Amino acid sequence: MATITTIAVLARNVRVVDVGLFAIDAKPALPAAANGDNIVLFTAPCDMRLFSAHLRQPATLGAAATLKLQRVRGGVRTDLTATTTAATAGVVSGAGLVPIDILAGDTIEVLVGGGALSAGIVEYDLLVRRA
Repeated sequence: MATITTIAVLARNVRVVDVGLFAIDAKPALPAAANGDNIVLFTAPCDMRLFSAHLRQPATLGAAATLKLQRVRGGVRTDLTATTTAATAGVVSGAGLVPIDILAGDTIEVLVGGGALSAGIVEYDLLVRRA
């Protein structure tokens, strides 16, 4: 259960807007990872309220690999989306899990489950408002 930070975006490089709703989204190329590994996507630059979360997985990430978005605060992980289906392209959302608060310094990660993850591109889309 390693934490992989090779693609993590630093807080100072995360685009935020002072007023209104805005999206934090990207299509990162995930590195290969083992079952149970966490891949850090970015660190929150400020306090925010998360209203919507989506994660899209292509079918090519590994036969048994599943993913889900999580917020990490002080070592405690909180789910932001449901778990994707193994070996199937699809989108999962945060229905029933959001809205949720994100504090400056929290990290947003992808949890790899089900099996090993081969390298591949995923998409995430978060709709937030600065707190």
